[in-house]
This record gives sequence, structure tokens and C-alpha cells, in this order.
Amino acid sequence: MKKSNIQHLFTHLVLSFVIFSAISGIQHKTEAKGSLPDNWWEQSLAKPIHSSQEYFDLLGGEGKNKFVFIDFYMEYCSWCYYILADFNQLIEDMNEWYGEEKVEFIKVDGNKIKKLQELYKVPSYPYFVAVVPGTNGKTYSAFKYQPRNYDTLKKWMLEVMATTPMKDQTPSSVVAEESTYKQVTVPQMQQQMPQATAQAQKQVHTSMISNAIKDIGSQQNTQNKKMEELIQLLESALKDDPSMGGQQQPEQQKTEQAGVQLSPATYILLGLIGGTLASVTLIAYVSRQNVKQRKAKMRREPSSGSPLTRSLDEEKSA
Repeated sequence: MKKSNIQHLFTHLVLSFVIFSAISGIQHKTEAKGSLPDNWWEQSLAKPIHSSQEYFDLLGGEGKNKFVFIDFYMEYCSWCYYILADFNQLIEDMNEWYGEEKVEFIKVDGNKIKKLQELYKVPSYPYFVAVVPGTNGKTYSAFKYQPRNYDTLKKWMLEVMATTPMKDQTPSSVVAEESTYKQVTVPQMQQQMPQATAQAQKQVHTSMISNAIKDIGSQQNTQNKKMEELIQLLESALKDDPSMGGQQQPEQQKTEQAGVQLSPATYILLGLIGGTLASVTLIAYVSRQNVKQRKAKMRREPSSGSPLTRSLDEEKSA
């Protein structure tokens, strides 16, 4: 087998494993989305916005004199789903306290409407923004509190609405709480926005790093064990171990029972390791075949010339 053929096979193997790794990553993402209820975002009481033009039409039309609260979400965002019940409750409460003529609630899929995602510098999901009336979306407040729940969302919304009168039938406890935020004005809100956004992004990034470290720590032992088992299976394959087929089925059952989900990075790593080992095995096999062919050729051809001349002739023929 020629050298060019070996390179072709090696390239083919590497590309195959890269494609396999990419498909595995997409499958992992699909499984994460599949763990949520179908079309869960339709349960939101907020008005859906399907384009940036529809959003600006709302600001210039029926929402011109309203505080517009935006829920930025993604379809496969689990935290977006978990906060939905609290957000729906606040939609009902805010409409009761202030009236639908003063507040508007909308939902935006930030992954689909990139223009609004970039306009409000959405760092992660879910992300909540309150737009001040009459500013065409340019003056806004971003939710910055942790954790995200009913109480913190309520505190933020009352801060935004602090200078807006409540309806007469609003519970006295809510009126008293809202009165503590009277000192927050629109000019002050504009000054606080860069700091609030930076703080929210810092909190989100810190939380993401912390969760990533915890996830790595919890999965490290399991992934190490999986790696050892994979190496054992590959070694068995290299040795032409006939029992490999019998070992694979119990291992598959064990994985299904444990319910371990490897990350896309792990799939890529396993694919590269498997591709490398397979390529090394193929090259070694081809090299052995070439050696056997040369030896067979030497046995068939009559010897001529000196040993030095014969060696040079053999190298030329090789």
C-alpha cells in the first residue's frame, strides 16, 4: 500500500471522528432541550414578540405610555422555565396593583431576535429588562438581584415603578413597600444603568464559573472511570480479544442504569483518542503488510551482484 493511500485513510478517519463528535454535541444539546416540557414558553402570560420591528411598533403604539417589562429567554434554557411561575404571578400582581394601562409584559427569544439581544447587551438567560415610557426603548433598567425569584423580581419592579401611583385597591403592605423606593427617579436610573449592568454580568459570570467548577468536580470520577473502561476496550480490540463483544453489552447496560450524560467536550476527547488509536493501529498493520510483501519479493527474485548492490536495488524497488 502506498504512502498516499495511508495518508488518505488517516485523513478519512480523523474527519469521521470529528463529524461523530459534532453530532454527539448536537445530540447532547437536544437531550437538554428534551428534558423540558414541550413549548413551555407558551405558558408565559407575557405577550410574545416575533421581531425587532414588532417590538418598536409596540413602543411607538400601545406601549408608548407604559413601563414595558421584557423577559429574554431561550427555548432550551432550564432556568428560564424554572422562573416562569414567579414571573407569571408578578404579571398578574402588577396588573392588579398598577393597571394594564401602565404596565406591559412581553417575552423575547433572544436566540432568534439578535438585534434586541445586542441592544440590551443580554449576558445570559433568563434576563429581565424594564423600559421607561416615552424613551423608545433607550432608557431601561436591568434586573440585577440574586437569586432570581418572586421576591427579588418584585423588589426590582417596585423600584422601577416607584414614582408611579398604585391603584386604590392595592394592599397596604405593597403600597408601603413601594413607598420605600420613591427616591429612585428616571435620571438616577439612567446613571445607575451602566453600573447595574456591569454588576449583573459579574454576578452571572461568577455563578457560571462556580457551577462549572462544581459540575467538573462531580463528574470527574465518573469520567475517569469511563476513560479507563474505554482504554480497556480499545486494548482488547487491538489484541483481537474475542470477549470484547461480550464486555460491551454489560457496560452499555451499566451506563444506561447510571444515567450519566457526558459533556460535548468529553465526546470530542473520546473521539480524538479513538481516532488516534485507530490510525496508529492501521498504520502499524499497513507497515507489517509492506514488510511481508518485501520479504516475499526477496525470496522470489534471484540474487545478483554484491550484497551492497542488492541492498541498493531493493531500496529502489521499495
